[in-house]
Parts: sequence; structure tokens; C-alpha cells
Amino acid sequence: MFQPEILSNTSIYMYIKITLCIYIYTCITHCRYVSCVVGCPYEGNIDPKQVALVSKKLYDMGCYEISLGDTIGVGTPGSITAMLEAVSKEVPLNNLAIHCHDTYGQAIANIYAALQV
Repeated sequence: MFQPEILSNTSIYMYIKITLCIYIYTCITHCRYVSCVVGCPYEGNIDPKQVALVSKKLYDMGCYEISLGDTIGVGTPGSITAMLEAVSKEVPLNNLAIHCHDTYGQAIANIYAALQV
């Protein structure tokens, strides 16, 4: 699932709300992915509160693991920390995973920052 609304429309032709409704009727209890959690090629920086909202909806629908992806690799330790702090207020940390791309050589630093939350 793509987190930014414009990316949802552009990449998979679905709004986030429609995607969440579809998940209700599929195997929602599996791991689900939220992409572009800190940056989007169309919207720029992503508000951590938006990621927390989408993650909470998935968790409330029964997802046992939510993988948070820095899909385009623009995250920094600061943006990853801020995003995880926001999401962890809504979803227990042991139900979260992180997926960092190394586009700008920050993946290891971002993973280390995530482990500190």
C-alpha cells in the first residue's frame, strides 16, 4: 500500500480509503506494507502523523506486522526517528518492521536510528 494519496492514485490507481476497504475483504492478518513513509517523488516530505494514521488503520483491521518502507531512499536518521516515534504511539513497536533503501547511502544509518526508538 502506498502511503501518500497522490502516489496511490498515480501508481496503483486507488485511493488509500479504497485500498483499506479492499484489505478488509482479503487476508488482512498478514504483513502489510506502507511505502514512501518519509518521502514521496510526487508530494515531497511525508508527515509522520499521516503514516501513523494509515498504520493504525491497518493494525486495527488485524494486521500483525506493518512494514514501513523508505521506498525511494530519501530518509535520514532524523526523519526515520520522527516517523517511528509517531507510528509507535499508535502501533506497538513489536508489530512494526522497517525497510530502508540505500539510494543516498543512508540505509544503515536509518536502520540504526530505527533500532534506537
